[in-house]
Amino acid sequence: MRPFQNVWRNMAHKKSSIYSIIRKSDKINLNIARYLRDSTKLSSHLIDKNDIDHKEHKSQLNGEVEALGYNGTAILNYIQVPFSGLGQKYSNIYNYLSTFVSSKKEPQKPLADIPIKHEIKPISLKDTSAQKTILIPKKSVPCAQAELSLENRTVQLCDSIEKATSILLQSTLISDLFKLLYQNPQDVTDIIYRRHRRIINALIRIRDRAYEKNDKLLYGNINQCLAIIGYVDHDSIKHKGINILALDGGGARGFVTIEILKNLEKLCDKPIHKIFDYICGTSTGAVLAALVGIYKLPLDEIERQYKHFIKEIFSTNRATGIGNLMMTYAYYDTKVWENMLKEAVGDTLVINSAKEKDSCKIALVSNVTTPNHMRVFLFRNYSIPSYSQSHYDGTIRHRVWEALRASSAAPGYYEDFKLDGYVFHDGGLLANNPTPIALHEVKHLWPSAKTNCIVSIGNGRYKPEGYLINKANSISLRQKITRIVGGISCTETVHNMMLDLLPTKIYFRFNPYLSEEFHLDENRPIKWKLMQFETNMYMRRNKYKFEMAAKNLLVAKTPGQKFCEMFQKRYLSPI
Repeated sequence: MRPFQNVWRNMAHKKSSIYSIIRKSDKINLNIARYLRDSTKLSSHLIDKNDIDHKEHKSQLNGEVEALGYNGTAILNYIQVPFSGLGQKYSNIYNYLSTFVSSKKEPQKPLADIPIKHEIKPISLKDTSAQKTILIPKKSVPCAQAELSLENRTVQLCDSIEKATSILLQSTLISDLFKLLYQNPQDVTDIIYRRHRRIINALIRIRDRAYEKNDKLLYGNINQCLAIIGYVDHDSIKHKGINILALDGGGARGFVTIEILKNLEKLCDKPIHKIFDYICGTSTGAVLAALVGIYKLPLDEIERQYKHFIKEIFSTNRATGIGNLMMTYAYYDTKVWENMLKEAVGDTLVINSAKEKDSCKIALVSNVTTPNHMRVFLFRNYSIPSYSQSHYDGTIRHRVWEALRASSAAPGYYEDFKLDGYVFHDGGLLANNPTPIALHEVKHLWPSAKTNCIVSIGNGRYKPEGYLINKANSISLRQKITRIVGGISCTETVHNMMLDLLPTKIYFRFNPYLSEEFHLDENRPIKWKLMQFETNMYMRRNKYKFEMAAKNLLVAKTPGQKFCEMFQKRYLSPI
């Protein structure tokens, strides 16, 4: 017990706030920080009444102690041990608070009328009377909540993190900061940039120490906080410039994307998440982006899971499907798809993928629908800095399975997905080729960095010779839905625009021609093998193009870049 008491005594003698000493209790409201800001000042109020100017301080101090009374028993029960070893001055504080809490049921007396004894021995756990005094009642004590504004809570929490010296205390406070940022990302980030920008420097210093001590929990929490704030490290880019991966939507045609990713991984001799800095995906592309970038699964394992997904969710017979379509406007059972997503990815938050410093920035594209219009919506594992403004709405506040469900809610195939009062549809309705979105987001994350390589992968295209007039009415409902979903945002039209805007040396589009029109819900294994075979033939014919892309992706940083990054990290403020 003595080493534990010494830690508390050292913290107290450094004149740190009592709030920073007792903050580890979850029961203590941040409201206490305002009333117990300076332990030295509070002790002078309580121990020496002669120094109090009754006209100016009497009513204020009554209010301070009154605020403690609502949750006073919980506070006293938690701080009894540390206060027992801090000496005479802090024992007086503790005994006064004990007296006040025990008399809470009686009419409140003015502070000046409460007798304060000067000679009180430190309270010990062996003192049964003291134990009776601070017992927490069986019924919950109402807590004085929410007097402090969000701005004051944020500023005080940041101050406490800066002043904290104990690793355990820092870890607890940073966990609280993450919860505050997660609940109010935009508001808290604005407050930090407006009133407490130096907390970013403090978080980076603490993160560096946590990395040296291999404290993965603290290291991960700080990286999540920095990601929500919108801070990006100077040295976060893996190669000479930014490498971007954009994955199209396409349902069961995702086997094409998997084969192309396998080839790139083989040529680069690195896993996908170590090649690219930014990954963006729509619908099927979003599922693959999450499995590759968030969960970092091997592509063989992803292919196995993908086959399982397609086989299970697209197995409804025709009669049941038509009945579902009439009743719920969805041909397939949406609950089956949701349950499979939950089973595969669990309750992981999208922002949890930012725990590692070298994690890819991920954006999963969906489409939020209102009565008047539709707009692109992004589920991110990062935030755009407050001083910048993205054209696309987005959030960090949801689970991975929710983001994937929202991105893959294809009309006619699945029901709409309702989340936080909004209705989401398949991201392919507006951005089946998410390359422009990825470029736009990257410009906000790394405004001064150059783009090294952009790889856009499609899910195959079919160019029919044309239908005869007498066959025009023979198109099935499934074909119509497939063409509606795939044709609203034509992926090749976007590709042609990118060709005009981007240098050919850095932009690569891989989208093979297929021998037939594969449907979004194709669940026959023989058709999967045909897609894979035709994709491999396409990669053989375009071997030189793939080798050029791999060469661009692996361009290493120059010595000058490395020196600049080292200089910025050591001598320049991150903000």
